[in-house]
Amino acid sequence: METLITIVSVALFVVLFVFTINRLEEYETKQKIIMYIVGIIVSLIITMLIFGIVSLTIDYNNPETKQAITRMLMPIFIPINGIIYMPYFSKIINSVKAKEISKDDAQRKLIKSIIVIAIIYIIEIIYLRNVQTGILEMEKLYINK
Repeated sequence: METLITIVSVALFVVLFVFTINRLEEYETKQKIIMYIVGIIVSLIITMLIFGIVSLTIDYNNPETKQAITRMLMPIFIPINGIIYMPYFSKIINSVKAKEISKDDAQRKLIKSIIVIAIIYIIEIIYLRNVQTGILEMEKLYINK
């Protein structure tokens, strides 16, 4: 199972990298990579916050179970959360540098997209809670056999 999670996670990070880098046409390779790394760090922080919020609402039987679920889901959701916002934000940043849109237009677009992304993250919190609750229920069934 860990191998499959690793393969899927690496594939998602590659997709995120390609989507993000391709939208930063106006930047040099070094700047693109720095922006990608910063985006991944932001995605990691967002994912940790989401997992923290979800874990407050779930009664894990023990810390090992919580750690196992987190280890299983975090590598998948970090790039997924990045895919939600990084390519679009990269496109806006690139458009400003290319002088295709003004900074004011970029700010308006970013504010609108942050609102939409916040709604997506609320849905993700609900989804992750359901997934983790389902994993705990499966664990209970397995233990009671």
